[in-house]
Amino acid sequence: MSEKPIILKLMPDRADEGLRVAYHRKKFGDYEIELQIKPEALKAAAKATPDFEAPTEPIILARYKASTRTLTTYPISTTFGAYFLEPKYLHLETIILEDVDSPGAIKDDDYLYFEELPAGIIREPLAGFGLAYDMRFIAEAAERQSGVTTLRISDDKGVSRKGDVLTMSYSMFDKFRRDINRTHKRSIDLANSAKREYLDANLNMMLDPDFELPIGDGTRRPVADILAETLIGSLDRRRPKPRPQLARSRSRSGRWQRKGRGSCSSYVVKSSSCRSRS
Repeated sequence: MSEKPIILKLMPDRADEGLRVAYHRKKFGDYEIELQIKPEALKAAAKATPDFEAPTEPIILARYKASTRTLTTYPISTTFGAYFLEPKYLHLETIILEDVDSPGAIKDDDYLYFEELPAGIIREPLAGFGLAYDMRFIAEAAERQSGVTTLRISDDKGVSRKGDVLTMSYSMFDKFRRDINRTHKRSIDLANSAKREYLDANLNMMLDPDFELPIGDGTRRPVADILAETLIGSLDRRRPKPRPQLARSRSRSGRWQRKGRGSCSSYVVKSSSCRSRS
């Protein structure tokens, strides 16, 4: 960090808590993003957590490599409290975002906000990067893969793993995000319905001495099963359908020949009739 950094301007909706983002230019269009802490922020951190110790090394939030358009982030908590400046995740140390455009020439008092990043990924450096809070389940799932310390999100297809790096496509991340949101909305709908039933039953019993609670017919399913339908259903839609098993028998001539289901001899069976794959 030899060059004097550019101190970026706070976003309009962010209160001044003594935290600043410093932009360090590097060679070949690369740069680093550092979190700087002013004396008032150190006081606030010590007040929130008496055993807080001020950092002695630069706090690097992210590094950008222009040649590969890769933003490597090191998510930390920037909220004053017990976890201030601590990693956001237990085992996941790094989140790599590929195909990220450079912000171009940065000047004093500019903002830095990665608007192009997809929904579910924190775009503001001063928020410490990482995934949005309601998407923490994706990070936690990655951490449950033993030995994974890096989540890489790219335009590669599907999900793969190499060493301690779990790679996920942007489209897969977005699918997980939408499925999580649908399940969350469904859980709220179920909870609201249960609250209405609870209040209606209590008011009716208090106001009407002859009121009797309705007796269920035993067909109501557990809430967990209802909530799982959205996720399991989306998983089943992505799972390839198995091809029908084809038996082989020996003909009179001694040659092996394929046999389909029943009297059919085709390779793909659809409905009750047998058709060849086009």
